[in-house]
Order: sequence, then structure tokens, then C-alpha cells
Amino acid sequence: MSTKIIRQYRVILMDLPYFGLTGQFVDNLSSYCRSAALVKSLLDALDITHVHIAGNSLGGAVAWNFAGNYPEMTESLLLIDAVPPILERRSFGLLTEPWLAGILSQFTPRFLIKRLLRTAYGDPTKLTDDSVHIILRKEGTRKAILTTKPEPVSDAELLSVLENVTAPTFIIWGEEDTWIPIVAL
Repeated sequence: MSTKIIRQYRVILMDLPYFGLTGQFVDNLSSYCRSAALVKSLLDALDITHVHIAGNSLGGAVAWNFAGNYPEMTESLLLIDAVPPILERRSFGLLTEPWLAGILSQFTPRFLIKRLLRTAYGDPTKLTDDSVHIILRKEGTRKAILTTKPEPVSDAELLSVLENVTAPTFIIWGEEDTWIPIVAL
């Protein structure tokens, strides 16, 4: 006689501030830690105490931040082309000025958004008009993306969060990722 263990999992896909249809933080400050805290709030509201968490790109940074800040909840961690704790931060200079961001957010042609997003796709044929439409759909999202500022967190603080990760971790990096380089820590 054998016993068969059947595990059931629930997949939760969360839309983070500044992306998709979610608005922004009221103070226009963003950080991996704040987004990880939002994930924790959602899990608490759903009465979920243990998770296998995964994230891609910026979502990967939120995932490792969650795993480092809430190791007791994290069963495993999957990182796909995740933003590392130390990455040269790009400055968009004048584009982040609220007055200019307000103008650009009203006149951002679909082809420019598509051209920018095409660099994020290994297979640009997967970028459809529907996926571009999601970015343009919510009022204020484009302006929020342009005007958001990073919360002041040092590289040392981010590295200490990463050092707290105790969950088994699987890392996947695509050769064709032109946004996030492979980083050796």
C-alpha cells in the first residue's frame, strides 16, 4: 500500500504600484521594500502564512526583498532576470520634472511605448497591441512612471536584505535580456 501526497497551490499574480492598472504611492516614492510590504499586506489579508514567491525583472527585486524581509514566510524563491541590489540607476533627468512628465504622459504615442517595450521582450513578436494598451489604459500611470522617485536606500541596506534570504532559490537569466545585466555579487 502506498500513500500519495497531493499538494494544492494557489497562484496569485499581483499588480504592483506604477505598473498595469495599479496607481502610485501618494508620495511618488517607490522601493522594493515598499512593494514587498504590499505583497505581505495582501498575503496577510488572504490569511496566507507561507509562499513560494517568484518575480521577473523589477518583480524579481520585490521577490528577493520579500524573501529577505520575511524569511519565515518564504518557502522558495524564483528569480527571472531579477534586478540585483546593486545596479547602476538610470537617471532620466529632465523627463522626471513634473511639468514635463505631465505633458509627455498626455502625448506618448503608442509606437514609442511599443518601441521601448520591444527591448524588454526576447521575442518582440510576443508584444501585442493589447499588452501596450494596458500601459496606456489607466489614467495617470504614464505620468506616475515618469515622476516616481526611488526611496533613498543604500546599496549596503539592500545587500543586507539579500543576505537574509534563507529560502532555496532558483535563478534564471536570459541571454537576450538587454535591460538587466548578469551581476556577480
